[in-house]
Amino acid sequence: MTTDPMADAGTYYDELARKTEKQEQAEIAASIEFVKACAKGDANAIASFAPMTVDWALQQKRPFVHGAIMPMRTKTVSECMNDSLDLGSGPSIAELMQLVINVAFGADSVNTPTQARDLVSRMASTWAAHNVEVTG
Repeated sequence: MTTDPMADAGTYYDELARKTEKQEQAEIAASIEFVKACAKGDANAIASFAPMTVDWALQQKRPFVHGAIMPMRTKTVSECMNDSLDLGSGPSIAELMQLVINVAFGADSVNTPTQARDLVSRMASTWAAHNVEVTG
């Protein structure tokens, strides 16, 4: 903090721009990892790019102890894909179901792979925007 409010404002906005750029870069990197994981074709694979989540199945087997640490696990690719749906700005489950119908019944089989890749890309961007947080 200086005695010059203009210098303080400039410093504040420079720091804000730096944090915003770091956040955008982290989201792009997470989106790329999301798409790479989907490209492997295993929806049940561990999503190493995703944050840990509470393992509710394991938690239900344990006796309740107030203040106990919750068991954690890594999410799967399909859980990350599910998390990205119906968030307002991203893809909807209806789009996903339409692609399933197209594949199952051969409708528009020429454009379906492109539509599916586009959907996965949009899912990746939406997931990253809602799940990646850069600190510091």
